[in-house]
Amino acid sequence: MSDETNAFHLYNLLRRDRMDPRRTIRAFDHFTSMSIDDTTLDPTDWEIVQDAGATAQIGPMAGKAGGWFQVACDGDDNDECYAASRAEAWIFNTTQPAMFETRIEHTAGSTDGKSSFVLGLSDTVAANTIADAGTLVASFDGALFFKGEDDAGIQFVTSNAATPVTTASAIAWTDADVVRLGFVYDPGDGTTGKITPIVNGAAGDSHDIVISGLAEMHVLFGTKTHEDAVEQVLEIDWYEVIQRVA
Repeated sequence: MSDETNAFHLYNLLRRDRMDPRRTIRAFDHFTSMSIDDTTLDPTDWEIVQDAGATAQIGPMAGKAGGWFQVACDGDDNDECYAASRAEAWIFNTTQPAMFETRIEHTAGSTDGKSSFVLGLSDTVAANTIADAGTLVASFDGALFFKGEDDAGIQFVTSNAATPVTTASAIAWTDADVVRLGFVYDPGDGTTGKITPIVNGAAGDSHDIVISGLAEMHVLFGTKTHEDAVEQVLEIDWYEVIQRVA
């Protein structure tokens, strides 16, 4: 069975079993409602990491059917904003397959390309997850989709600590495109797992990942401005994570 065929097989199995709490753990949000802190106006279910120059425009989006979650930063050079699930509920382990999927729109608001965004599962939630140079943090555990500064494509990156594997252009990117991004984790032989990106329903090349030492992960969404561009806006229609437990 090819990696692509196996990935879709696991994807379909996990989605079939997703409503059975005896077999899977699942997180899904369509952002039709959100609890907001009265003082900061930040969503209370998410850990927010942002620099002092951010506009903190984080919350359900008006005018979007079904509810959207916005993570935005303003146009100052190296301004950034990240939203991460408070719980580290997910791990690439030796026995339990998992999947992540989301539907997003990113709007740079200009044609200069001086913007970047990141999303997926990661143990790391910190300032400069996207470096000021427009590159991704060098060390993390997890699997992320990443558009770097000036990039015309979205990269798919998996990593065990400081050993990232990158598919440089998992998907071509155009400003304000709405795309569905996801991946499937297969624990394989229990020593080396496989993570296969699935972009708009099509599987890409799988990445091998050494399982030993991997840490628990958050759901992560973030965006960053580079070189005094205009405001960056990452909007999330929905996300889903499923992991087999039995």
